[in-house]
Amino acid sequence: MASNRNTIAAGVIILAAAVGFLAWKGILGYPPSGTEGSIGAAKRYQTQQITANDVELNDPQTQAFIQSDLFHRIQTDAEFRKAVVEGGLDRFAEAQARAVDLARASQEVAKAADAAKASDVAAKARDLARVADAFAKNRDLGLLSTADRKAYADAGKMADVERQKDAAKMTEAERWRLIDNGRMVDTEKAVLDLAKRVDAFARSSELARNEELAARALDLARCNEAFARFTDASRAYITGARIADVSARAEELAKAADAAKMTNEALAARELARQADAFAQSKDLARAVDAEARTAELARQADALARSSEFARSADAAARASELSRAVDAMARLTEASRASLVAARVTDLSARAQELSKAADAARLTDASAKALDLAKLADALVKAKDTALSVDVAARVKDLAAKALDLARMSDVAKSVDAASRARDLNMVADAAVRASEMARFVDASARYRDLARMVDTGKFTTTE
Repeated sequence: MASNRNTIAAGVIILAAAVGFLAWKGILGYPPSGTEGSIGAAKRYQTQQITANDVELNDPQTQAFIQSDLFHRIQTDAEFRKAVVEGGLDRFAEAQARAVDLARASQEVAKAADAAKASDVAAKARDLARVADAFAKNRDLGLLSTADRKAYADAGKMADVERQKDAAKMTEAERWRLIDNGRMVDTEKAVLDLAKRVDAFARSSELARNEELAARALDLARCNEAFARFTDASRAYITGARIADVSARAEELAKAADAAKMTNEALAARELARQADAFAQSKDLARAVDAEARTAELARQADALARSSEFARSADAAARASELSRAVDAMARLTEASRASLVAARVTDLSARAQELSKAADAARLTDASAKALDLAKLADALVKAKDTALSVDVAARVKDLAAKALDLARMSDVAKSVDAASRARDLNMVADAAVRASEMARFVDASARYRDLARMVDTGKFTTTE
C-alpha cells in the first residue's frame, strides 16, 4: 500500500477528532463490553470532546491500524463500511483489527530478540507476524457483503455448495447462508490456531532472557488475549491456559508453605490449585457467562491468598506468592468481572494498609504522616464506592495517583523515624503497585462501539486521507 494513501490530510480539528480518538481510546485495546464489580460498570464508549493535546501520532497501535489494509478498506469500500456501522461484520473485522496489532507486537519481539542476539526467537516472532498480517489482510473471512457475493460467485467458489445433496432445492438465500456458515467455521479455526501459536510462543522461557524481551512478550500476550476473545473456542483455550497457570503457581506456593511449616496456608493453596485445575478442565469454559463468573470468583480467592501477610515469614513463600499474584493478573485480564473485582480488592487493601500506617504514625506522634495516610485511605474508599466510575477511562489514572501518594508517604523523613511506620509504608507501597497492575488491565472500552464510530466518521467525511 502506498504510504501517501495513509497520510492524514484533514485539518487540525479533524486530525484531533480522528487520530486523537484512536490514540487516546486505543482502537486495538481489549474488547470488554460492560464491566461488573465493586468499582462500577464500565460505560460503553461515549463520544467526548477531543482536543489537539489528545493527539499522539507516534502511538504504535494507532500507526499500525492507520497503515493497515483493514483501515483502508473502511475508507474505500462503502458496502464494508456500512456493514461495520450496522454491526454485521463487527466480530470478524475486529478480529482482523486485533491481528494488525498482533503482527505489530510480534515484530517488536523480533526486534528485541535481534538486539539480544537471539536469532531463533527473532525468526519465530517474524513468522508469527507474517501469519497475523496475512490474517489481517484476508478478505475471505466471515460473512460476505452484497458486493463480495458476485465476485465470490464469479470466481467459481460456489462449487462446494453445488455439490451438496439438496443443492437443487436450495433457495439463493439458503445457499449464501450455507457459504457464510462455512466461512465462519474456517475463520474461527484460523483464530484458534493463531491464538494457540502465539500463546505458546509468548509464554516460552526463551523470551525471559532479558528485561526488554520479557516486556515485549507481555505486550504480545495481551494482544493475543484480545485477539482470542473473538471466538468461543480461542477464548476458552486462552482462559484455560491462564487458569492452569494459577493452579501450577498455587501448587508451588503450597510446597513453599509446607517447607516453612505454614500448615493452614499450604492447605489453602492446595485447595485453590484443586479448584483451578477442575475449572480449567470443565465445560464452563465454553460458556462465556459461566466462565466469566467462575473466573472472577477464582481470581478473588487466589488474590486474597497471594496477599496473605503470613507468607512474609518465608522468603521462598513470599516469592511464590508474588508469582501467584502475577498469574492472577494474567487470568483476570480475560474477563470484565474479574478485572473489576481485582481492582476493587486491591484498592480496598490499599485503603486498609493506609489506615494501618496512619495508626502507626499516630502512635509515633507523626501527626502530618498520620493525616496524609488517613486522607489516602479516604481517597481509596471513595474510588471503590464510585459505582458510576468508568473503569476504562478514569480508574487507572486515579489508582496511579493513589500509588504516587503512597510513595510520597513512604519517602517522608518523619516516617523513617518509626520502625513500625516505615514497615507499614513499605507494605502500602507493595499493595499500591499491585493495584496499579490490576487497574492497567482495565483501561479499555468497548471495541465494537469505537469501531462503528470510526466507520461513521469516515462515512460522514469527518476523517479523510489522500490517495
